[in-house]
Amino acid sequence: MQILRTDVAIIGAGTAGLSAYRAAKAEGASALIIEGGAYGTTCARVGCMPSKLLIAAAEAALADPVVAQAVEVLAVAAAAASAAA
Repeated sequence: MQILRTDVAIIGAGTAGLSAYRAAKAEGASALIIEGGAYGTTCARVGCMPSKLLIAAAEAALADPVVAQAVEVLAVAAAAASAAA
């Protein structure tokens, strides 16, 4: 087993852990992150944020030419209705 010496050891590479790592490095400290999985927040990586799911669904739907045309027609109709109001 290798022994590491550091000023700051951060457990977890989520939002807070990555922020703490950057802050420690900015102050000139030696720092390391202890993480067993992927870096970054789970929600941002795998899409449990509702906005990410909605964006992905919209992008998938707009890839279908029929859906894209329907969205365009609805957008024109909405703009016309808004202008008439």
